[in-house]
Amino acid sequence: MDWAHEVSVAGRARLAAAWRSLPRVEIAAVAAAALLYVRVHTAYMVPAFGEADSARLALAAALQHFHVALEPGHGLRTSPLYVHVLKRMMDHGMRLNDVPRFMNWATLVSCGVALVAGYGLFRTLVNRFTAALACCLLAVTPAFWMGANYGMAHTVALALLLLAYFAFSTALDEGIGRRSAGLRMALAAAFLTLAYCFKADFILTGLSFPTLAWLRRRPLRYFGVAGCAVVAVALGLQLLYVKLLPFTFARPNPTTVDFAKRWHEKFPFDTDAFLDKRVFGSITHSTGPFLFAITLLAIAAHLLSREELRLGTWAAASSLPVMAFWGMIFGNSVRHNLSALPPLMLLVASLVVRVTESRFRAATLAVLILGANYYSDTKGSGAGSAGILPRTDLIELSRDQQTYSKEAADWANAFAALDSDKKGAVARDVIAETQFAVLARAERRFKFGTTENDDLTLIRGGKVVQYLRFVYCSNALESYKAVRELHSQGYVVRHRDC
Repeated sequence: MDWAHEVSVAGRARLAAAWRSLPRVEIAAVAAAALLYVRVHTAYMVPAFGEADSARLALAAALQHFHVALEPGHGLRTSPLYVHVLKRMMDHGMRLNDVPRFMNWATLVSCGVALVAGYGLFRTLVNRFTAALACCLLAVTPAFWMGANYGMAHTVALALLLLAYFAFSTALDEGIGRRSAGLRMALAAAFLTLAYCFKADFILTGLSFPTLAWLRRRPLRYFGVAGCAVVAVALGLQLLYVKLLPFTFARPNPTTVDFAKRWHEKFPFDTDAFLDKRVFGSITHSTGPFLFAITLLAIAAHLLSREELRLGTWAAASSLPVMAFWGMIFGNSVRHNLSALPPLMLLVASLVVRVTESRFRAATLAVLILGANYYSDTKGSGAGSAGILPRTDLIELSRDQQTYSKEAADWANAFAALDSDKKGAVARDVIAETQFAVLARAERRFKFGTTENDDLTLIRGGKVVQYLRFVYCSNALESYKAVRELHSQGYVVRHRDC
């Protein structure tokens, strides 16, 4: 009996020790899964830039690095910290040819961080199985999958946003007025400020902070107000940061109001956009058409459920303003909807668990949903504009991205190597990448300048040795006219994708 009693006591002690160590095991498992995701994705990273906007951000940083004064693009307002980080990396010796790879790796690592932070957030709201299932769904949505393949500011901002959510949610577990709660609120504000500095339009998720306090049944007069304060402080610091940026411009840096007016004139709101295949399709293809239908069902099921109303309301407040805003603008892309996906995938996971009432059946149903989603659109909008309507068979999507990236880089590098004192590029999607290639090839051999028409020039010994014209065109007629005009001015011209 004594022996049996000792075994029983030892068994309970081991069980208690295992229970206490469970959070550490859980954290280790989540971190290992995120590292595995990153490792798998190294085979799908693009060799250069993944799309035109990523090249534009790198180009903006390079122009600032070389002190070439041009009119600021909207990227300096919407992703100022991303441009600033790239510029500082160049200032500290990073060669321009290494910049695309740095951007791609930074984005890929951010995806791993986003999955870990997302799991931490979900665990404050649901059980570990539902949280893990939600992260799995998020990881294989086309928008998130594409974000891991090439460098853009959205994925970095998403990781910071989820860290802000997690810090704020853990602060809700602390008592009112406790120092630890204040520190976590401050940490949430810091993460959110960084997220806004990487992608200003993430402000559209601002309702998620006060509604998170309501979801977790915390006093709104304290924590709801604190959530609003976190958003207000982050937005204020982002605007201050943009105002104080030490960037060089040929023209006065426009005020925030002027910038918003110009941006709105270029991308006006139009309710007819919801009826456009490419605009609304960018919303449905951010998850995949089949999974998007399940997502709508999950939103309705939660909003109509007394027990799950709060979770559904929080997810809707976090995601629907994002999708509604970009859904009214011609020029939508799946990455614009990336910040809306984590709460929506949590709703889908919650619905799957509720209707199956078994982990095995829930996992099976999730696999079936993902399988149907994988083949819901195997055509998409083509490799050159995969960010608008990406195909849902993710492996082929990645290969399309890699092929497009390589072809665009090869064309840009060939133009940069063209030997002529006057040369012009006429194109649509590769203009920024071609300009960047010219700067990268001439780096450390020439100085750079601009003409009155903002044409780029290469300077050696105080003398202009090469004039370069870059003409954006949207169709074949514009391309023909631009090529003819440049030829008449003595330029050697290359044209593409118009």
